[in-house]
Amino acid sequence: MRAVQTGRGGVVPLRLRPRGNPPTAPSPFSREWVTTPPAPVPAAPPRRVAGVGWTAFALPRWVPSERALGALLVLALVAVTAYAGPESKPTRLGATAPPVAEGVGGGGPGNAAALLSNAADQNPTATTTPDPTALPAPVATATATTVPAFEIAETAVAVPTDDGALLPGHRILTYYGHPHSDLMGILGEYSIEDLHAKLKEQAEGFAAADPSTPVKLGFEVIASVAQRDPGEDGKYLLYTDEATIQEYIDYATANDMVVFLDYQIGMNGVANEIEEARKWLELPNVHLALDPEFAMAEGEQPGEHIGQIDATDVAYAQQTLVDLAADAGIPPKILLIHQFHFTMLTNKDQISPMTGVQLILNADGFGEPATKLESYAVLVAEEPIEFHGFKLFYKQDFPLMSPEEILALEPAPHFVVYQ
Repeated sequence: MRAVQTGRGGVVPLRLRPRGNPPTAPSPFSREWVTTPPAPVPAAPPRRVAGVGWTAFALPRWVPSERALGALLVLALVAVTAYAGPESKPTRLGATAPPVAEGVGGGGPGNAAALLSNAADQNPTATTTPDPTALPAPVATATATTVPAFEIAETAVAVPTDDGALLPGHRILTYYGHPHSDLMGILGEYSIEDLHAKLKEQAEGFAAADPSTPVKLGFEVIASVAQRDPGEDGKYLLYTDEATIQEYIDYATANDMVVFLDYQIGMNGVANEIEEARKWLELPNVHLALDPEFAMAEGEQPGEHIGQIDATDVAYAQQTLVDLAADAGIPPKILLIHQFHFTMLTNKDQISPMTGVQLILNADGFGEPATKLESYAVLVAEEPIEFHGFKLFYKQDFPLMSPEEILALEPAPHFVVYQ
């Protein structure tokens, strides 16, 4: 497993820029936008020789561009330097790894190789502008896992509530982000103690709005971060270092909180991502979150395409968590699925509850309240599966909805996350 050194706030994600939707395009996260197939990624225009008009000739696409040649030269110099220098051990992304030079995004010394942030930082219909001199982000190598076929139940089964399951007896309130990036959510903006204090203050509003439902606090920690570059194993992922994940789990355990480990999947597949999390999922207060936005198919690239997973992936994750909890003798796990566009979950009508695991569909998407209400209606209220989640963005929601407004949603969310 590999990583890079960063201090808190030192990791800068590779930002996405809007594709330039035409004036007639629907507003992002509106009902029309959520249900409209995404526009195809435009092909790059042919390159030409400097100073020569378009009517002369275009260089073939296999000829490297000037920037690409420059990047190759930089990579060659780095390779020579690495070969001649002392041997270093690969690590994961985190504060205990050896320092690195300034990376993409101008984050200063200690800035990591570029990370892709998810919908909290940008319009998910956007595309990236990579720095051609950036080194490919280090990624972890995962062992392939065979995914068995599943038959989806035609009728939803009742979920037991007397076996230690959190839902529906609680409302879960979490903060989201990456501990080493202040651009990927509130989790990277404060110390863990300050986060806990702010989260408790935020929870007071929900307790006042609904005194009958106790609020369970938690952290949603991004455990695998989508990358612009495929990396050595072609997975388009960078994994958070284990020490950082363990720090948040230990703190949560000591303070009666829960932790959701968020996996952005890339080209690794749902089954392999679950294996990355298995040892932590065996703990009673650790749960699984999947982000289909960056689950790529062959030939796709994070930031250029909206990713997707299938109902069979969800069923596999559900069954795996059922078996894991039973083997460990712990209460049922929660499976959290993020969604902001209809294409992110294929065969969604075949997804159903499964005894022994609790499924939350979380409606992402930022903007004004009216737009967020439309998104929640399309993705959750009109296609209810089991439990419901709602995401808020401190820096992208204008104005930020109050706890009273959030709990007035129909149906009221069981899970609320702030990014």
